[in-house]
Amino acid sequence: MYVLKVNGNTYKVAYSYKTLVFSDILDRIQKVLGDAEEGETVFSKMKDMLKFVPELLLYGLQKNHKEQFGFETEEEKAEQLDKVYDLIDDYEDEHSTDEVAEGEMKPDAFTIFSELMLELESKGFLSRLSAQADESAEKVDATVIPMDHQKKVTKKKVGAKA
Repeated sequence: MYVLKVNGNTYKVAYSYKTLVFSDILDRIQKVLGDAEEGETVFSKMKDMLKFVPELLLYGLQKNHKEQFGFETEEEKAEQLDKVYDLIDDYEDEHSTDEVAEGEMKPDAFTIFSELMLELESKGFLSRLSAQADESAEKVDATVIPMDHQKKVTKKKVGAKA
């Protein structure tokens, strides 16, 4: 479980099976972490990730803080997202004066994203899926391109001698 401490409050972030099944967060993670598509820049990928962090955090807060961050409708979700944006701002403000070791970065939205990804990967079935996907990718030889579609098909006439 990921614990986020902001404004003297402790938030326990965890992802329920229901959240993973009935939301599109796994698809959105794949999009954010995937390769840039034609016309996308590094900055547009970063913007996508920054826009996604509050929603990812909101879904993680559902399990243990539903009374404070729960929602049923898209309008309620938008209201809760506003609260999460403020929470992230407060988190960054609190850590803006923290001293960090050389080579390390101050906690920010990217830190939250990394921690949330680790939390998601800690789910048993997600870690197995991730490991299976990695294993499958290693088995596939991307340099071999199937050429079956280019084979000429010869037809034999019925009754013709071979």
